[in-house]
Amino acid sequence: MLNRATVFKLWDYVTTSFWFIPAIMTSGAIVAGLALPALEQIYYRALPLDALVGTFTPASARALLTTVAGVMVSVTGIVFSITILTLSTASSQLGPRLMRTFMGRNSTQVALGMFLSTAIYALTLLPHIREGLDLHNFPVRSVLLALIAGVTSLVFLIFFIHNVARSIQANTVIAIVAAELDSSITRNMLEPCEDKACENVNDSDKGADGLVLCSKQEGYIQGVDVVDLVAVAADLDTTIYLTLGPGDFVAREEPIARLDRDIESTEDLDARLSAAIAVGIQRTPFQDIECPIAELAEVGIRALSPGINDPFTALTCIDRLSAALSTMVSRSLPEGVGRDDDGNVRVVYRVRGYRSAFDAAYNQIGHFGRDNIVVLSRI
Repeated sequence: MLNRATVFKLWDYVTTSFWFIPAIMTSGAIVAGLALPALEQIYYRALPLDALVGTFTPASARALLTTVAGVMVSVTGIVFSITILTLSTASSQLGPRLMRTFMGRNSTQVALGMFLSTAIYALTLLPHIREGLDLHNFPVRSVLLALIAGVTSLVFLIFFIHNVARSIQANTVIAIVAAELDSSITRNMLEPCEDKACENVNDSDKGADGLVLCSKQEGYIQGVDVVDLVAVAADLDTTIYLTLGPGDFVAREEPIARLDRDIESTEDLDARLSAAIAVGIQRTPFQDIECPIAELAEVGIRALSPGINDPFTALTCIDRLSAALSTMVSRSLPEGVGRDDDGNVRVVYRVRGYRSAFDAAYNQIGHFGRDNIVVLSRI
């Protein structure tokens, strides 16, 4: 059953993987390698560049395609090596939890996809190049496209190396995570308001003494589809009180929700609840504001370790956290309830307040930087 929480979980998974964009680009290259030669024969007289493409022969075309495919495969291996080296360096210096940020960078995925798709396109085009073909049956323009794609890929390699050099710089990584934090704040908090007395959040542990629903999965709660839970509660004419929220770790068979009256538990009810609450192996910033806060704090803590001893990176993290949290306190916390069309409260969920965010941002950095007067003064 797909809902908002499940869709985001799947989207976050595919966009932070190395196979998503390369798979799309490679599939397009296969289709192009099969279709373009046939289309070229059909629309040959309508296509320009006869003087240029007429210089190709079947033998030279096959040699060109073989060279392009071989070079692109070799470059792809180099890109993979550079990427793995970058991930290893970033994991040791900045923290393993930032791997999701590195893997989600479009430049790396596009680079892998471009080199692979160019090689696949050249290989797919090779069977169409046979000896004895005349100009009217020879897919010279498709071969020319392979040459252009190969040259473009090599030019993009320079951009990729430049981007990798920037991506492992602490300031760049911190800026990316800070942007995720700003997006999470904008997505999960209400518009700025004059009334700052918004700390009154519903306590999801109160008022529920009925059926207890347990998690069927183990991991971190990545998202909660309140709209779907409201529909479940309305069908049962009850109110669901969530005892855990995004960012919390839930064990298998741990209580995750309570109902305000005793209802018989069914497989359908458990399935609908599980579908509305996305659980994964790591925290994500979709509904968990403290996820990017913890990532920035981790970078700062590692920078203060004796092995790295880089207080200036810690100061940058504190600056970014301060800027994001100043935006956060100018906005209102969500009400913490979900209502049906008649205005009845059907879902009560946990909302972490400002104090929790400030503790996550500064407590650990302050603890590990307690002997550094520069860090303490900046906090």
